[in-house]
This record gives sequence, C-alpha cells and structure tokens, in this order.
Amino acid sequence: MAVDVVNHPKHYEVWDGLEAKEIVRMLLTEEEYNGWCKGNLIKYRMRAGLKNPQKIVEDIEKAEWFKRELMRIR
Repeated sequence: MAVDVVNHPKHYEVWDGLEAKEIVRMLLTEEEYNGWCKGNLIKYRMRAGLKNPQKIVEDIEKAEWFKRELMRIR
C-alpha cells in the first residue's frame, strides 16, 4: 500500500493514530482554524518547489488540500 504523502503523511501522525492537523483542529476555535488553513495554503503555494524542486507538485497538492478544507468548513 502506497503512503499518501499529501493527505496522510506518516510523519504527521503524532499521537494515537491522530495527525497533527486533527489535533490542531480540536485545539483551535473555528476562526483560528480558518486562519491556520489560510496560512498553510499561502505557505505551500509561495514556497512550492523551493525546498525541493522535485516536489513542486506535492507542495501544490498540499496547498490544494488546505483550499479544499477551507471550502469544506465554510
């Protein structure tokens, strides 16, 4: 089974099967979570391919995840 490095990266599983983003969602208010998603969307789009040019598509896909999440929670 292939690891989904965009939607469920193994290194983001931090506690009892929960991913960091799930814990963040539980700890923040709706407004704070909205801002966190916006910030991550901007971050991944702005630095797409800068850390590793071979992962530009992965970075853009991560940005798109946050875009979809913002649309889902509104």
